[in-house]
Amino acid sequence: MGKLLSVIVFILVTSCLSLKGELLGSYCANCANGDLSVTELTQARIEFVKQQILKKLRLSKKPAVALPVNSLPMPVAQGQTLSEGTSKPPEFDDYYGRTEQKIIFPVEDSIVH
Repeated sequence: MGKLLSVIVFILVTSCLSLKGELLGSYCANCANGDLSVTELTQARIEFVKQQILKKLRLSKKPAVALPVNSLPMPVAQGQTLSEGTSKPPEFDDYYGRTEQKIIFPVEDSIVH
C-alpha cells in the first residue's frame, strides 16, 4: 500500500509541476502562478528519487561518510573508469536518465566469521 501511495503522490506532484497550473492550478498555488521553472521541476524530481532511495535503504537521512581522497584506489581518485581501456565505444543509454553524482560507500576489510 505504501508503494502505491508513493507512486500516486509522485504522479500528482509531477503532473501538477509539469502542467504549470493549466489543469490543476486550483489545487497548487505555485502552479497557478507559474512560479516553477524547469530547474525547480528537475530539483523536485531529484529530491523525490533521493527520498525513495533513502526509504528503500531504511535510512532517515543521507549517510555521513567522510572518506579522504587518498584512501580511494588511484584509478577512482583520478576519475578513470573501466570504459577507457575497452576497444569498442561505450553504449549511451539516456532512457532512464544521466549520472550526475556517484556515491561510494566504504567497506571494512576485516570479515567476521
